Amino acid sequence: MNWSRSGATRSSTCGASPAAGASSSQAGEPERMTEDPILERTRDDDRVTKIALSLDGEDVSRLWLFHFDMRLRSATVTMGGIGGVGTNDEYQRRGFAARVMADSVDYMAEHDQDIGMLFGISDFYERWGYITAIASHELRVNTAHLPAATPVEAVDYHPGTHREAVLGMYTAGNASRSCAAVRGAHYWTDFEKGSDWDEDADGKVLLGEDGAAIAYLNMVGDPERTRVAEAGFTTPSALPSIASYLARRATDAGHDRVTACCPPDDPLAMYLRHYGCEHRQWTSNSGGGMMRLIRLTPLFEKLTDYMTGRVALLGWEGAIALRTDIGNVTLRVRDGAVSVAGGSGPDSELIAEIPQDRLLQLLVGYRDARTISLDDDVSMSDDAARVLDAMFPLDTPYMWWSDRF
Repeated sequence: MNWSRSGATRSSTCGASPAAGASSSQAGEPERMTEDPILERTRDDDRVTKIALSLDGEDVSRLWLFHFDMRLRSATVTMGGIGGVGTNDEYQRRGFAARVMADSVDYMAEHDQDIGMLFGISDFYERWGYITAIASHELRVNTAHLPAATPVEAVDYHPGTHREAVLGMYTAGNASRSCAAVRGAHYWTDFEKGSDWDEDADGKVLLGEDGAAIAYLNMVGDPERTRVAEAGFTTPSALPSIASYLARRATDAGHDRVTACCPPDDPLAMYLRHYGCEHRQWTSNSGGGMMRLIRLTPLFEKLTDYMTGRVALLGWEGAIALRTDIGNVTLRVRDGAVSVAGGSGPDSELIAEIPQDRLLQLLVGYRDARTISLDDDVSMSDDAARVLDAMFPLDTPYMWWSDRF
């Protein structure tokens, strides 16, 4: 579903200025209510729940919660995505958005969701434990530098013909991409947007000599730009065909450069390094792609295989207790395997006191333990930071634009 970002179209809901509040009063603010609005949860379908405040049958404040599976390192975890947060103008500054946001955290905990995520405005969502954990990326390459000689046949993406092949390429390419949505065959049919909330998608499929799909591209449907929102392929041998298609598309449109929204470790980005490109990454201290932890122990239990593989490289045995503001969990390494237990074990050789939001940044690879340990409200020894960095090294968490809510 294509929903605008949390707070993007309703700035007065998530951060109204004093001037905005004054003009609302001048326009005639309704009398203060004698009744509290009723909190309602409505399951729209198996993937979407609406949480709203209703007053006299009127929906006055609401959000939608999308039920996702998400990749976290090599594991699959459950995630609740928040979108469409808004309050009617005449009911703002009454704490209604706070009530639906707080209830969304409760809802996720009650329905076994490990992580909460949203794409939101700055200086608002921190009060519910969210923290920025996804950077923005853009690649630029001169059209003249791209090879155009590789023969390639490109056709429009059609769900009935290409969906299974495209899903397979996406799944293979994002098996260990933290924060990538797990696209279910039961619901995913098409690209819903380009590289921004209001951009159309232009899906393309590249065919091999036998007519089978070898690559796909989600292009931005803007004739003024040659811009890639997402790409995937069956094997790396398809990358020259992708580059050739982009070169021809840009040349035919008279564009002197190609841009792409992709992390620097994406295979397309790495391939285009050979032709000379600029890769920009920018982060925010608030807003953008934000996340929080919901369930500690179940989440770490899903990560045991991943952590076991990592500690094999470290060669360390012992127990490390993670003490957070939403609970404690202990990770024990014995005989080369990692086990997880709720609580702060008395046998823990190492202890890290870390808020859940900073722990989230560590888990997805947005920040490392060594620098997180410098935060004022974090306490861990150098040895604890070394073990945590070995378990969860820096990574490039990313959710492709088509899946954002």
